[in-house]
Amino acid sequence: MLRCRVCLTRSWERVLSLGATPLANNYIRLNDLKKEEIYYPLTLLFCTRCGLVCLDTVVDAAVLYDFYYYLSSESKTMLRHNTWLAKTFVERFGLSGSDLLVEIGSNTGTQLGFFREKGVRILGVEPAENIASLANEAGITTLNRYFNEATAAEIRERHGRAKVILGRHVFAHIDDLDDVLRGVHILLEDDGALAIEIPYLVDMVDGNQFDTIYHEHLSYFSVRTLQHLFERNEMEIFGVDHLDIHGGCILVSVKRKGCPAFPVRGVDELTAMESGKGVQTVKYLEDFARRTVEIKVELTGIINRLKKAGKVLAGYGAPAKGNTLLNYCGIDATYLDYVSDNTPTKQGLYLPGTRIRIRSEEYARQHPPDYFLLLAWNYAQEILQKERAYLEAGGKFVIPIPVPRIVEAAGTAPGGASEAIR
Repeated sequence: MLRCRVCLTRSWERVLSLGATPLANNYIRLNDLKKEEIYYPLTLLFCTRCGLVCLDTVVDAAVLYDFYYYLSSESKTMLRHNTWLAKTFVERFGLSGSDLLVEIGSNTGTQLGFFREKGVRILGVEPAENIASLANEAGITTLNRYFNEATAAEIRERHGRAKVILGRHVFAHIDDLDDVLRGVHILLEDDGALAIEIPYLVDMVDGNQFDTIYHEHLSYFSVRTLQHLFERNEMEIFGVDHLDIHGGCILVSVKRKGCPAFPVRGVDELTAMESGKGVQTVKYLEDFARRTVEIKVELTGIINRLKKAGKVLAGYGAPAKGNTLLNYCGIDATYLDYVSDNTPTKQGLYLPGTRIRIRSEEYARQHPPDYFLLLAWNYAQEILQKERAYLEAGGKFVIPIPVPRIVEAAGTAPGGASEAIR
């Protein structure tokens, strides 16, 4: 039986099953449509000892990451966040031109570019060969490696120790966290900081974000569970920022145990909130599971009614999370004519499981549906503003999370489950 990667015990309760799904980032080429896909169980477990929520199935990292389709977002929302993060780190950690910042899972190096603009020495570590190549071509020095004890020793020998080690939306993907933290101890300066930006369990549960559950996301963390992990590895959390990007995440700052370099902020407030909500109880997750089923019933009801009424439907965005939602709800190519996405590497491919073709935004403008199912709902505000002309022409969006609802242009909403955007 699976051993908890935080507390190393085997005290599990099963809390939610989304059935078996293909890997969310395994987009399919036209020539491969006849090949059989591999489906893996998508089941959440709850550790009754430390409160970790995680998947019961661990897919080999090489299968997931040696070639990868996800590229760092350059939406206005994310670029604002990239700017804020670089400015905040320079001020908070006193970074200067002599300091090294290493990013784990750095993707194309978009975030590192913002640190370089601030005069900070940068180095990326990225396991996907195709993406590491793109980063290096763009001038962001990137090692094509998994970050672990061995990689940390290599970096220290070649580049020196790091003032800050950053991991953005990668920490929850890692199975052997102890190996990573051993690497952090090797590479980090004595008064340095590890900073991880991760989806927040509370936001996922309270926001009914079941679609963020897929095989890359092995762990779903609360602050209290992270405290267990870092304490066992001779480290301690000294700061937590609760952010609203990606539907809600936390930026967790960690230092060596006993290091007085940084003031403590935000930790007690969030752990107290978690305690008040009962986050580390089975009931908290069971309520989430019940709401997930309710959303599936309501969303599929809306889609079926629209299809029976002769409406043309398409998907907006082809994020990995959308594949969890579509496969769990059984919404396939018989319901959605296509999905549009602005990522060139995805265009012309097909979604895993549902086999819906991914089209460009230009194609969507030329073939607008009556309704878009907004799969990239975490960018809803930005997308609705961007697609104002589509809305004003009578187009509508079905937004599935946190509860299914229809959005249309101001002055046309008939009430009920619909809302108007101005």
